[in-house]
Formats: sequence, structure tokens, C-alpha cells
Amino acid sequence: MQVMDLYRWRVTDRVSGRRYITRYPMSEANAKDLDPQAERIEGTHECMEVRQAVLPPSVQRFQAAR
Repeated sequence: MQVMDLYRWRVTDRVSGRRYITRYPMSEANAKDLDPQAERIEGTHECMEVRQAVLPPSVQRFQAAR
């Protein structure tokens, strides 16, 4: 099994320019894909054990949106 470290992140919306904290925990790769200047929110760490290979960030976001 592989362990994924997930956090909530402070990111900037590309359209409005507003800063917000992500609703759900995500990997650093996903957060940096949303906003290269994303900042990790301390105290929000979650570990997730996964059996399969980790998918690329773009696929993870697509699946989470469903």
C-alpha cells in the first residue's frame, strides 16, 4: 500500500483573484496545479492509504469532481 499525505491549501482563484482555503484535502501536486503559490494549512494533515498507483493530478481532480 502507498500512503498519500493530504492537506487543505490556501489558493488563489484564477478568475476572481480571491484567496480561499480548499474545501477538501488534496495532495501537494493537485494544489500546485491549481495555484503554483499554494500554501499548506498546518493542522489539516490527513493520511490516505491507497492500493493502486497514484493517478496524475489532472485525473485526480476530474474524478473528485464527479
